[in-house]
Amino acid sequence: MSGLIYRMECAKIKIILLSLSHNQLLLPMKRFLLAIFAIIVATITATAQTSTQSIVIEQSSFKGIEQTDALTNVNIDPIQLDFSKRPCARIKMHINRMTREEIGMLEVMPIGGNIVIMRSETAYEGNGMIIELTAKPNTRFYLHHPVFGDSNEVSVNLEGNREYRLEAYLNQQYPITVATNVADADVYIDNTFVGKTNREYILVAKDVVPGERQLKIEYNGVVHEEVINVHAGNVYFRRELNVETEKFSVHFTIFPANATFVLNGMELPLSGGQFTASLGKGKHSYFVKAKDYIAEHGSITVDGSMDKQIVLTRGIGLLKLASTPQGATVTIDNERIGTTPLLLDNISAGAHTLVISMFGYQPYSRTITIVKNETTELSAVLVPKRQQKDNTKDKVADKPVDTPATTPVKKEAYTAKKGYEQSIEFGYSSHSFANGAVDNLALSYIGGYRANKTLFVGLGVGAGVNMHNFDNTTSLEMGSGASLEPSKVDLPIFVHLRTYFGKKSRLFASLSAGGKFLYGGNLEYEGATYKYNSIEFLGDLGVGVRLGKLYLRASLSTQTHPQIATLSNTQLEFGSKLGLGGKVAVGITF
Repeated sequence: MSGLIYRMECAKIKIILLSLSHNQLLLPMKRFLLAIFAIIVATITATAQTSTQSIVIEQSSFKGIEQTDALTNVNIDPIQLDFSKRPCARIKMHINRMTREEIGMLEVMPIGGNIVIMRSETAYEGNGMIIELTAKPNTRFYLHHPVFGDSNEVSVNLEGNREYRLEAYLNQQYPITVATNVADADVYIDNTFVGKTNREYILVAKDVVPGERQLKIEYNGVVHEEVINVHAGNVYFRRELNVETEKFSVHFTIFPANATFVLNGMELPLSGGQFTASLGKGKHSYFVKAKDYIAEHGSITVDGSMDKQIVLTRGIGLLKLASTPQGATVTIDNERIGTTPLLLDNISAGAHTLVISMFGYQPYSRTITIVKNETTELSAVLVPKRQQKDNTKDKVADKPVDTPATTPVKKEAYTAKKGYEQSIEFGYSSHSFANGAVDNLALSYIGGYRANKTLFVGLGVGAGVNMHNFDNTTSLEMGSGASLEPSKVDLPIFVHLRTYFGKKSRLFASLSAGGKFLYGGNLEYEGATYKYNSIEFLGDLGVGVRLGKLYLRASLSTQTHPQIATLSNTQLEFGSKLGLGGKVAVGITF
């Protein structure tokens, strides 16, 4: 009996977003207000259900779409089958308060197995998205956005080869800044009073719902009203009121004369280092900078005509830059300087924006402060860019998709870190004595503490098997001291030190010192059997190399071994003798 083919149609969820007019005003603003541009994530009450997610899907809005309900400007193409030839369904989801760019970053996350997302993309026209997935009863999923986070979970019943509709919205609020040219102006948003402008002529209104909002500013009978469009990229609104305010003459004298002069966020031209401004009462901010001088930020409080002198301090420092890998491009204050390694001996004191970049690596960016007559050194380690997943969907109907994309498996590499470290080691050693040699195979466990990238201190324990080639009988007959037959099993305990060197810490030197317990040694002489247990001392000094988690090492080694010191009749007295030899070992660190 041939297998049954279950055909379930796939659902394409198309999220259609209402286009919001993008009227971003590009007006100058005070530098210290840049911090206000942070987005505040707030909790608001959803209309269909109570939710704390940044994105809310309204479960109650789910419904089937008749042919006459098809959304305009949306292609009604056939619904394909999933990889297992099961029917799929299509859902067209409408989301408020999100731009097309924000929708493009959305990802549909199914819950539970046996559900395949066949298509998930932004609509061709309008702000929307289409998703097709395996049609099943009680299909559960949610939306994920890298900036706004996860939506709530929904459960829908999908029938194959059918379209559905679903509503969602961005549950996000923003602080907005309203700036004007007077203090104590009343500010209203959607006809609700939110406060007065301060001495800096600004007001920050928190928790404003994105979208079109009614803004009203009132001052001494002068009223300004307009509709503003609030979204993540449009939260600063400067509006000038046509009011008469008392002005005072403020004369600025600036050194050096070729400096850049910014007053209340606006760059002004200097004539021979002079500028006269007409300013109202209150506090006014300024910023002055010049090449090879320390920039100055400050403010003045105007209560009448006045003179203001600003003299910049000349300062030059030295900047030494390096990077791994070398040859990266260095940009300082948006000006390309050269490539690493780089030494600059005439950089002006003060704050500078530094960017070190190289193709295939993530840019290294930071603000550096150069101190007059001092050397600033910086070494940047550039991180390779991750291989990005190709999110482009194949829209050609006759191009089959066999299996879902899989994430490449990265080769595991060992990186030394401070803290506890352990390893298993297998070693072979051979030691020569007057009457022969002792060979040993041992398996050891070494555990200890990695103090830093250079030093490891540990303790080892293990078990070994001895092999020997002694001729005790000949030695006894000759009346000389003889080595006893070694035991078959010994139990070593030792202290183990390693010191790593080299840029990548692959080469190291090692030192081990300790002892081992020989169990069950024996010697037969003139009908008498002499049995003994013995404690031996051992040590080795060597070098090794680490290859990922594996390492190899070779050592010069010493070991004591029991000897017959004297022989009288059948009485034997035991001693020990030092043997020299070598050891090789292979281990794995984890």
